[in-house]
Amino acid sequence: MKQKLVSHFFFSCLFIALFASWASAQTTAIPLNPNVRVGKLPNGMKYYIQKNAKPEKRAELRLAINAGSVCEDDTQLGLAHLVEHMAFNGTKNFPKNDLVHYLQSVGVSFGPEINAYTSFDETVYMLTIPSDSANILDNGIKIMADWAYQVTFDSVEVKKERGVVLEEWRLGRGAGQRMSDKYFPVLLKDSKYAKRLPIGTKESIEGASLDVLKKFYQDWYRPDLAAFIVVGDINPDEVEKKIKTYFSSFTNPTASRVRESFPIPDNKEPLISVVSDKENPYNSFSIIFKNDHEKYQTMDDYRRQYSYNIFTGMFNQRLNELLQDSNPPFLYAYSYYGSFLRSKNAYQLGAQVSETGFEKGLKTVLLENERVKRFGFTKSEFERYKKTLLKSLENAYNERDKTESGNLVQQYVSHFLTNDPAPGIEFEYKFVKENIDKIPLEEINKLAGRWIKDKNQLFIVTSVEKEGVKLPTEADIKQIIKGIATEKITPYKENAIASDIMPVKPSAGKIVSEKKIEDLGVTELVLSNGIRVTLKPTDFKNDEILMNAQSYGGQSKFPESYYMSAQYASSIVQESGIATFSKTDLSKTLAGKTVNVSPWIGTYSQGVSGSSSIADLETMFKLIHLNFTQPRRDEKAFQSYISRQKDAYKNVLTDPTSFFFNQVRNIRYNNNPRMKSIPSDQDWDQIKLDQVFEVYKESFKNASGFDFYFVGSFQPDAIKPLLETYLGSLPTTGEKAAYVDLGIRAIKGPMEQKIIKGNDPKSFASIYLEGKGEFSKEESHRMWTLGNILNRIYLDKLREEMSGIYGLRVTVDMECTPYPYYWLEITLPCSPDNVDTLVAAAFAEIENIKKNGVPEKELQKELESQRRTVEEDMKRNSGWMWRLQRLKTYQEDYTRLRKPEDIHKVITSKDLQMVANKYLDLSKCLKVTLYPKTSSAAGGSK
Repeated sequence: MKQKLVSHFFFSCLFIALFASWASAQTTAIPLNPNVRVGKLPNGMKYYIQKNAKPEKRAELRLAINAGSVCEDDTQLGLAHLVEHMAFNGTKNFPKNDLVHYLQSVGVSFGPEINAYTSFDETVYMLTIPSDSANILDNGIKIMADWAYQVTFDSVEVKKERGVVLEEWRLGRGAGQRMSDKYFPVLLKDSKYAKRLPIGTKESIEGASLDVLKKFYQDWYRPDLAAFIVVGDINPDEVEKKIKTYFSSFTNPTASRVRESFPIPDNKEPLISVVSDKENPYNSFSIIFKNDHEKYQTMDDYRRQYSYNIFTGMFNQRLNELLQDSNPPFLYAYSYYGSFLRSKNAYQLGAQVSETGFEKGLKTVLLENERVKRFGFTKSEFERYKKTLLKSLENAYNERDKTESGNLVQQYVSHFLTNDPAPGIEFEYKFVKENIDKIPLEEINKLAGRWIKDKNQLFIVTSVEKEGVKLPTEADIKQIIKGIATEKITPYKENAIASDIMPVKPSAGKIVSEKKIEDLGVTELVLSNGIRVTLKPTDFKNDEILMNAQSYGGQSKFPESYYMSAQYASSIVQESGIATFSKTDLSKTLAGKTVNVSPWIGTYSQGVSGSSSIADLETMFKLIHLNFTQPRRDEKAFQSYISRQKDAYKNVLTDPTSFFFNQVRNIRYNNNPRMKSIPSDQDWDQIKLDQVFEVYKESFKNASGFDFYFVGSFQPDAIKPLLETYLGSLPTTGEKAAYVDLGIRAIKGPMEQKIIKGNDPKSFASIYLEGKGEFSKEESHRMWTLGNILNRIYLDKLREEMSGIYGLRVTVDMECTPYPYYWLEITLPCSPDNVDTLVAAAFAEIENIKKNGVPEKELQKELESQRRTVEEDMKRNSGWMWRLQRLKTYQEDYTRLRKPEDIHKVITSKDLQMVANKYLDLSKCLKVTLYPKTSSAAGGSK
């Protein structure tokens, strides 16, 4: 008795100790990345600082404000967004547009490196700046402090910027906006979010007073709602000093408004919104199962989050498998679990379907949901997805010292705004590696039952509105939901698949010549079958190898009757899989590997591109060989692809913008069938599977015409045996690779056309000029430089000064294939009333350059931007890949790679004036303009 009592006591103590240890582990907080320095100023503003060496000499700056459009008063609709715009139009230290001009002068580009966004709950400012200059970094931090607390709201600038925001509002109008105006009140029923779309209304943008605008800024842009994040090639001590210097003096209002959270109420019955629009080109549905908001703060929370990722990952793979059916139930489908704004989480499903496929698509997605709910996932699916997940984390872990700052900074923005975990890849990889096998499949399989409940269901259907399209009613949707519960469903089954895509190696060829370019670390090889290989080993990434190959020929070698088959041949072959593997089976076989290879067939060339990790390099070579030698013919995959493409393109031309640019292309190339951008049903019917395989095999039968490029983390001696085995064994015919000039030429102007389409008050003015040129690398670079400078000049003139546009597209360039030619393209989205004024202003700027040259300050901005771009590109595998291929395409030697910055140094204002006068004869332009039916240009009333 005594012994038993002692034993019982011992095991009870042991159980208590183990339970306490387990409970402690589950409630332990998720750590923040130890590499980040976090602090809080006395005024309440938080800051994050992390030193990160990639890219060198760069820093990512973010200012996060925990307030967005949901914080607006009824009189402030859209003003959170207008405030964000005003931050770029005058601050205490940078009046008017000086801020953008200064940043451009140090090589920072508006758009990709200077930007911001406003959403329901937050406003975030983004700045990527050089960090090799203490002055530039200092000014970058000063700019962020000005944005946070010292925007000036100059009345003249506010008036101008109202026009810019109005153009952004105008650009967003259309079927999508009209439909969201109808379904948002259902989606966000009884929530303040339903009445606070960030763009606001035309009336509020135009009419809100300056005082009301400033009040939003004063109420919500305050230290206790802000965080400043810096990640980059910086000294954290110095940055922290600067943060304290520039941000500490600001104070919170004496009577600060409470930053409320706004709930999304529960709903007992399903909320359903079925909307359509005559200009909507697509048919889709979304199914949302709202759940209570979950915080991710403890280790147990973190583990649970990964179980959710595994569930949706496996479910998405099942949905993708259904696409292989010859008559697929949808064009694509997805599942996702995550936040639904801030007050709810949600399990979300959705799909795009054909115009007659709503019932089938909706029922299929819900049936797959129910299949998982009843039977769960299989062990093989589970093990396979765990491999994929672990491999992706392993890749990130292996690159932890080469991860670019832009991939890190958003983690800290989210940590501040929503308390999302940001433990760093070292912790994340170790945690998942140690815990993933402790997540039982039974736990994953129970999630469907937890997420899918009778209450809190939302169904949104959006459709094209036209005769013959029958939309599901609310009653139809409810009936489908009700019927699923009694549907007879069988468990998911899958066939066994081989573990090796190419178990027998081909007979190897030989390397017959080798040339080293020592100063560049480049090796050129020629294989016995004629393939040429360029190798550039780098240390930019620890485990990344890029591959590209191409040869001349492409679609140009085939008659016009083959055009559609040739254009889509590579896509169809990819959809079919490879060798004996279907696309689905190939994906399963490659699970847990980091490798991809994609063939392509362009107008005048064909090739393959891909990438791999070091461990999966041989698999990449196997895929290359199989893509050349064993394309897989699959009638079901072919029918599926054609069916989905037909459905995807069927109603595209109902959208006025798509209709316009399709018409522009037809006009520009005189209805040449090879230049058609939006195929019709009849076009898709021209594709024949026999032709597809004839085109594909012809394109890849002659390996001797191919140039291969490998850039990344490999050693030449280690890769050579793979080159000999898998590339040296590829077939050759002895034919010289060549393309056929198809004679495709743009029409010559002058010509003006109007296209009348749509009812929204917006226009597009498109200007084109194209003709034969004198191609050289210097001439090409001058033209490209001129286009970049015009883009800046137009943003200053047409956007900031005239308030006539939100954005634009400008391209000036030269090309040498299939003949040496130049082109100019300008696209201006704007009000119908402003078309002529804006086009005239755009032309005037070109004529000014032709007469007086490019202003020196604009030239220096562009040259500094190019210098900075080259500086970054030469430390990236992708940058080297592009440049090596360009040398071959334009038959250049390696001089340009030895001193890539030299070409920028020699460009002068006179060079740009010369090419502008030589090529940009605006009297020969093609001008095509989209007008809505209600505009005076269309003969309608405004």
